[in-house]
Amino acid sequence: MKSTPTVRPRVCRRFGFLAVLLAAAGGPLAPVAIARNVTVQLDATGNVTITAAMVNNGSTANCGFATGGGLSVSPSAFTCANLGANNTVTLTVTDVFGNTATATATVTVEDKVVPTFATQPGT
Repeated sequence: MKSTPTVRPRVCRRFGFLAVLLAAAGGPLAPVAIARNVTVQLDATGNVTITAAMVNNGSTANCGFATGGGLSVSPSAFTCANLGANNTVTLTVTDVFGNTATATATVTVEDKVVPTFATQPGT
């Protein structure tokens, strides 16, 4: 006998109209994570922090993103030890139902900022 998956309707408001999302096996449609590669510059202290918005490339969530934006990136902090293009980050997208999707991107860390030096008088 062929089994039939359980279908649970989920109702959400999106763009001013009522949408009913049906998904098999107990949940709403999953969000879609789309990430892009980025290049960042270390600051004068040798650090840089990226945000999820910098890596996001049009990710979607059918009923909207979770409270707080629904986007996160990890890792997000880089130093001189991370110079180059071999830094993989994970973008996580979370929707209002707690469903998640992930995508990876490469962060290229460059050090093109000229350092500044402070000297003491008479030295």
